[in-house]
Amino acid sequence: ATRSDGASCRTRYVPCRHGVNPPEMPVVRVPGDSTLLDDESERMKITREVAATTIRRASATGVEIAGTVYADTLAVSVDGVQANWTDKAVEALTPADFESLVGAHKPDVILLGTGRQIRFAPRDLVFAFARQHIGFEVMDTKAAAGTFNVLAGEGRRVAAVLYPLGLDQ
Repeated sequence: ATRSDGASCRTRYVPCRHGVNPPEMPVVRVPGDSTLLDDESERMKITREVAATTIRRASATGVEIAGTVYADTLAVSVDGVQANWTDKAVEALTPADFESLVGAHKPDVILLGTGRQIRFAPRDLVFAFARQHIGFEVMDTKAAAGTFNVLAGEGRRVAAVLYPLGLDQ
């Protein structure tokens, strides 16, 4: 079948909008289209899974994960939480401080939340992760918490070290 302008309707998978439907082209029933439903069982149901390590909030009182508020520096991965991670200043961190986190969880990306303000990590630390092909991002703790949730929600192997917001180093 052709339209008045000479274009063919044969390449379309749904009825042609000009009302010309070739006999070999069946009308396609689209699942989830409420105008074509026979019963409620065909309706699409959307659910949201929330991981056990989803960070609920980061505030001056601490970081809340699964109903527990952590007031000290913590390491969190998609596999779990390690409270009281270290008492070192951000500027004093070394690759050795991250060995247990990297060895146990094998993350693709490590986020470092440095508290209320961004503090730069030592160059040796940045280069050590680059040599291991592990992404390493430094940001404030609220941004790191949000980024962790997004990446974990995408199924990425992510870990974060989060310093408390109230900590002034």
